[in-house]
Amino acid sequence: MEAFRQIADALLTFADHHIYGALFLLLFLEEGGIPLPAPGDTVILLAGAQIDRGQASIPIVVLLVVMATLLGSSVLYWISRLGGMPVVLRLCQVLHIREERLDKPGAWIRRHRGIAIVFGRLTPGLRTITTIAAGVFQVNYTAFLAYTALSATIWALLYIILGAFVHSFYRNVAHYLFRPSALALLLLAFVIAAATVAFRRWRASRRRERERLLTEQPL
Repeated sequence: MEAFRQIADALLTFADHHIYGALFLLLFLEEGGIPLPAPGDTVILLAGAQIDRGQASIPIVVLLVVMATLLGSSVLYWISRLGGMPVVLRLCQVLHIREERLDKPGAWIRRHRGIAIVFGRLTPGLRTITTIAAGVFQVNYTAFLAYTALSATIWALLYIILGAFVHSFYRNVAHYLFRPSALALLLLAFVIAAATVAFRRWRASRRRERERLLTEQPL
């Protein structure tokens, strides 16, 4: 735990000196499914504290949060969409869950995608799960981007305001948010497995395409 906090402190120290670059990079990695010792919430808090001290700009911070969120979550969405369902089906087999039981949550998230994405991503601990679910159950990508942008904007503004209020004891609040999580590691394992499936499918499709082109060439 102490080593974990030291890494998190080092990341926040880096962010304190390079807030814009750190904000974009760390949020992009986290939204892509990579768990970080210092979660994105803490970096936005730091940005809010710097805004309160006149060291950062609200429009730039919000823009960076939204852009990093859209890019990182898009990577995770497509990994989940292209390779996530086979992993989910395999887990269902291991846990003895019937495949038909996936139909109801899939239909629900597609029908209520706005509520599911906005509130799911604003709920602590559910941002990554929400993106994975949207990809696995093939929520319309354009709708996913729109609702993710809305939730990211709300997320940014909430934590900027909170960061401005707690700027004098920001580190104490940040330490409270540090959360080594077994769930985050399990989700990372899922992302790696889904990315592996997606890559194998892409490679197989490329091989089939090459074979098709070879068979169509005139002798």
